[in-house]
Amino acid sequence: MTEPNFLAQEEGLNFNTVVEAIIKRSCIVDFGIIEDVVADGIVKVAVAVSRTPQDMQCMTCVLANIASKAFTLNVKPHKGDRVLIVYPRVYNSKMFNFTGSEGDDTKLTVDMNARGYNLMSGIAILINQYKEAGHENLITIEDGNINAKMNKVEITTTADGDITVDNGKATVSIDKNGNVSVDAQGKYTFKNSTTDLFSVISDLNGILKNLKTSGGETAQTIDPTTVAQLVNWENSELKALLNAPST
Repeated sequence: MTEPNFLAQEEGLNFNTVVEAIIKRSCIVDFGIIEDVVADGIVKVAVAVSRTPQDMQCMTCVLANIASKAFTLNVKPHKGDRVLIVYPRVYNSKMFNFTGSEGDDTKLTVDMNARGYNLMSGIAILINQYKEAGHENLITIEDGNINAKMNKVEITTTADGDITVDNGKATVSIDKNGNVSVDAQGKYTFKNSTTDLFSVISDLNGILKNLKTSGGETAQTIDPTTVAQLVNWENSELKALLNAPST
């Protein structure tokens, strides 16, 4: 059998030039821009860079996200998003099937007619160079610290275990020792399914307004009725709000 490089030489061609030409015409890896979101998991993509206007290509691709049984990052694509396009050696749409059943998950697809390295087998992966001014929602990981910005909300965690949540109007911080601080420009609401802090304090205020005492100038005692009201308030309202056992 004639070796490929000998065949190229017999035809008056340089073997490296032939290989380069084949690779240039092959679909292996591209970088593209989403033109349209066709359906969930399907996007229309235009190749971002072409040597000539005639070389511009547009194709329909499967959109891939980071996904596994343990964790899935479901990012919804938009027109103008950048994607890395890869073309598998062999392609079959069944290779994306995922049902959660172990039997189906480990089942391999056998397709004698499977083909790849063509415009019909493109898989688009959302990816781009990081530029702070160009991203509204982002997660930054640096030296064990995680910072997440989502519109107007910023969540920061440190390697020591501190957590801070800030939306521009209120900041909630939890340090590594379990200390919690809240700094808010608006009103505080502290409640559970049973009661709320405002009601608890209001009822205490009502009891104190009717506080009765007895005794002389040097010794005063609280009226037993008031004492009973305070005990009932502590057990039925305060501890219900703070989830503490009744006495």
